[in-house]
Amino acid sequence: MCIIISTVCNKLYNEPMSPEIIHKKINDILAVVVIALGLYLVITPLYPEISYYIYSLSNNPTNEESIPQRVETINNINTVIYDIPNTLVIPKIGVDSEIFESENPAILNQGLWRRPHTSTPPQGSNTVIVAHRFQYTSGPQTFYNLDKLAIGDTIIAYWDKQKIEYSVTDIRIVNPNEVSIETQTKDTILTLYTCTPLWTAQKRLVVTAKPIL
Repeated sequence: MCIIISTVCNKLYNEPMSPEIIHKKINDILAVVVIALGLYLVITPLYPEISYYIYSLSNNPTNEESIPQRVETINNINTVIYDIPNTLVIPKIGVDSEIFESENPAILNQGLWRRPHTSTPPQGSNTVIVAHRFQYTSGPQTFYNLDKLAIGDTIIAYWDKQKIEYSVTDIRIVNPNEVSIETQTKDTILTLYTCTPLWTAQKRLVVTAKPIL
């Protein structure tokens, strides 16, 4: 589109034309811009769905070999150290995002957010991670396809350079004021949630997982 606009603009400057023709050319350019913008606004919200469909056909699990790692001896045990920030990976739905820490909910605009005052994977109890359902600038950093998870699906957390694998044990929908989903628990669990239905904040889709021992 930029090439087309540039070509038309060059003609406007380099070719003698009547005011009527110039006006028509400008209208043509504006029409192209409006159509392109309209297509962008329509197609972009569908991109995560299309991307998930292609991803599911490829059956391409997360490539752990691409993650920088090394082996260290800790307490006489060889331990794999993963040299990446705290990250959540959900292979089935293509989520692969850094987990951000902040007291400010605006951090959600950057990706996944561990809710303040909830636990962390190494500490046990209830680690709560939330994300937007959709953002125009994000893909693997949102929970757009969280509703496609099923009981038994795998979730991977890389935390403090360690890898912790979880298995989904529960999926439910709750009201936005259901604070119990962030309550600390005796058992070690991972709680993920986002808005549902898609495009609304009417309810919360909650996925709970337990460590694979």
